[in-house]
Amino acid sequence: ARELDAAEETLLALVADYEALLLERLAWLRTEAPIDLDKLLTLPDQLNRMLAGDRKTELGRIVFRQLAANPLFWVAFVLVGTLLWSRRRIRVAIEGLAGRVGKPTTDSFGLTLRALGLTLLLALPLPLLLAASGWLLHASSGTDLTLALGDKVLQIAGLLLSLHLLSAICRPHGLAAVHFRWPEPNLTLVRTATRRLTWTLIPAVVLMHLAVVLDPLEGGGAMARLAAILAFGATAWFMVRVFHPRRGVMAQLRQPDAYPLLMGSYWLWYPALVLYPIVMIILAWSGYLYTATVESNNYL
Repeated sequence: ARELDAAEETLLALVADYEALLLERLAWLRTEAPIDLDKLLTLPDQLNRMLAGDRKTELGRIVFRQLAANPLFWVAFVLVGTLLWSRRRIRVAIEGLAGRVGKPTTDSFGLTLRALGLTLLLALPLPLLLAASGWLLHASSGTDLTLALGDKVLQIAGLLLSLHLLSAICRPHGLAAVHFRWPEPNLTLVRTATRRLTWTLIPAVVLMHLAVVLDPLEGGGAMARLAAILAFGATAWFMVRVFHPRRGVMAQLRQPDAYPLLMGSYWLWYPALVLYPIVMIILAWSGYLYTATVESNNYL
């Protein structure tokens, strides 16, 4: 028994050392060859392999067994339906709070907290359904495909919640307009840019994760890399539009006496926001998809 315990401890130590080595070195290793014409021509074959009959059947069984047959999923589904049905009443409640802001007899910090909570309810429905689905898949004692799919769905839910919340914060008569006093042009810019980013970024991230889950041996192949490039490109364009020095939300603050620390370092953080996703595009195109994926989790 002692020899078995000693052997187990040695094996666990080797596994830990190997994991540390991978975390230290894997990010600097190219996982695939750079994208070229031959890679692009393999996209139809990869798509056929991803959508093979057994794969679709397995995914269908996973959804039915882990989600449709689970009461917790339907509880989340009913809750999401209730939130969607109550959206108009939530908007009216937010606008009702706006009428009390700025008046000495009625204004308080509690109004801002209530507006924040109601705004969160506006942004919550679809991310909540995705989060519940991802958690049920990840918590199930299923296959590696189930665990991987659940993990990816949870990541997408978190990203979607942040985008929906930002858009809801910037809605007319909402939290940013009334409680934070943001100028209307800035609200329109952020709201429009966020919605466009959502319609581009979320499908690209879904496609990238789906390619990795359905084709793990190839790491998602060219499909995942092209989807990653689209996601990073949309993110870079969002940063350019929102933080542009003359047409972005910071334009009216670019004065010598306004926010000296923030605006004094503008030349540093604005190029970093824009160039970071561009560097990720270059990495993904060059074959460092693992590096780009890991770093994107720190950025998004």
